[in-house]
Amino acid sequence: MSDFPAAPPPTGMTAGTPASFGQRLIAVLIDAGIVLAMFVPAFIIVFILGQISGALGFLAAVVLYLAILAAALYMYIGGVGTTGQTPGKRMQGVQVVDANGGMLGMGGAAIRYIVSAIFNSVVCGLPVGSLWMLFDPEKKTLYDKVLNNQAIQVPAGGLMPIFPNGNPI
Repeated sequence: MSDFPAAPPPTGMTAGTPASFGQRLIAVLIDAGIVLAMFVPAFIIVFILGQISGALGFLAAVVLYLAILAAALYMYIGGVGTTGQTPGKRMQGVQVVDANGGMLGMGGAAIRYIVSAIFNSVVCGLPVGSLWMLFDPEKKTLYDKVLNNQAIQVPAGGLMPIFPNGNPI
């Protein structure tokens, strides 16, 4: 499955070599950039239509922003649930797996992002849940520890395919 040399698994983990903080940070930035790239044109369209008619601008905002929310949820929850990767994670060679090395599933991915949002609520200006991995010997974030997940290194791929196995559902 991996071109990386076999390394002894961290304590309590048999899934693979933990991904580094840098890999995970860059993956998050790529994913945020993708969502921002969807938001900017939508904002411009809403602004233009809002200048024509307030009601038209409002309707466009509701439709476009809900579409962006659906696409982002599919990318984060659908991608991690089915393949363990978002586009950013795929480009950085990071995959999220459960303690046995299996996929989280849609429900597991949804719970992971809800718990990560709670643990990454800014405390004194820092996302403590994610920074936890800098001090953890297993390289797990606080939410990885609670949910018994792990982000491991896998061969890096390209931005596509957004759909696993070519299928959107």
